[in-house]
Amino acid sequence: MRRFIAAVAAACALAAAVPAAFASSFTAQSANFADTTAGIHLWAPIHEPGGRFASQADAVAAARRYDLITIRIGQLDSYTAAMRAANPKLRIYVYVNGTYLYKANRSQVSASILAHTATGALVQSNGFGNYLGTPTNTGWIAYKQKECQSAIAATGADGCYLDMLGSAPTMPGYNTGLPINPATGKVWTKSEWLHATAALAGKVSAYVGKPVLGNGFGNGPRYFDATAPSKRLLSGAVGSTAEAWLKAPAASATAYEAESLWKKDVDLLGDANAAGGVALTMTKTWGGGTAAQKEAYRLYALASFLLGNAGHSYFYFSANTPDKATVDSPLYHLALGSPTGLYTHTGGVYQRTFSNGRVVVNPSTATVRLALGATYRTPSGASVTSLTLAPHTAQILTLG
Repeated sequence: MRRFIAAVAAACALAAAVPAAFASSFTAQSANFADTTAGIHLWAPIHEPGGRFASQADAVAAARRYDLITIRIGQLDSYTAAMRAANPKLRIYVYVNGTYLYKANRSQVSASILAHTATGALVQSNGFGNYLGTPTNTGWIAYKQKECQSAIAATGADGCYLDMLGSAPTMPGYNTGLPINPATGKVWTKSEWLHATAALAGKVSAYVGKPVLGNGFGNGPRYFDATAPSKRLLSGAVGSTAEAWLKAPAASATAYEAESLWKKDVDLLGDANAAGGVALTMTKTWGGGTAAQKEAYRLYALASFLLGNAGHSYFYFSANTPDKATVDSPLYHLALGSPTGLYTHTGGVYQRTFSNGRVVVNPSTATVRLALGATYRTPSGASVTSLTLAPHTAQILTLG
């Protein structure tokens, strides 16, 4: 086994260790992401199933509602110019799998740039059968640099959206085996992997001369993890997705996390924004539940998002799979105005006031009764001066 690892390390002379930090040359502001403090701002990951637009009118309507859309090659057809004309602030990022090679493309690369187990076997994802790359290998880095460059040329995108930068490939059961880090001869640790993928994102960004978004924050607990914080991705990417924000996608619409974990999810937004990064949330109720339960979760997730957004965060909620990424909701059109400060924990709930409204969330296990001190209107149109919030519920209120 040691001889094999040494051979791989030699064959991958390209696989030198990556510096501990790789400074991204872009921030949310320099990458021209619109400020999202005022109002409700969404992103549309149409790179996921069900994303293709039915017509140019459909695409333009989406452009008017979103400031960020992630795509695959061919999804926008010839609509890009009309979409940008409809919304000059629109950012378009094209999908590239950052750490996996599609199994259909296996013949395109040498096995030396792919990940191996301790026995020498190539590593494949259990879910899709795709081959895991070695993110520190210069051959792999060059392959992804050129893939991103080609994708931008084909779509006119503002940058690439690099999927799979998080630590999932290091977790037992995710792949057919655990990948070996050529620099150590041992299984990759989460911390090593995040350093490597952050550097990969930075090197791709530097090569194409454009910002790179990633998918790898996971959620708040992973972002703030003491030994392997996924926040590290911001050293190479201008922003990243928290794909399991508030809940695991496969969990039911009645699954709510503990208050301490919920708070980390909320605080992820402000922390990433303060670091100059973009935070993209994804909340999915793909594990079942009634329509009413899913809509209650949408309200809870959106209110939680509004508590934490500090200027460059975007919200996405998917009730079902496959779900068109541009599904609308009356909640997305509430006229809240701009926040008047940060969120506070008062009256047993978390609150944030806006120039034309108020957001209230109860992530605890106790029912809370709250006097509002003024008359507000609920999304359903009811006028209220007080609220009774059951555990894991929320409300978004507007004035007038």
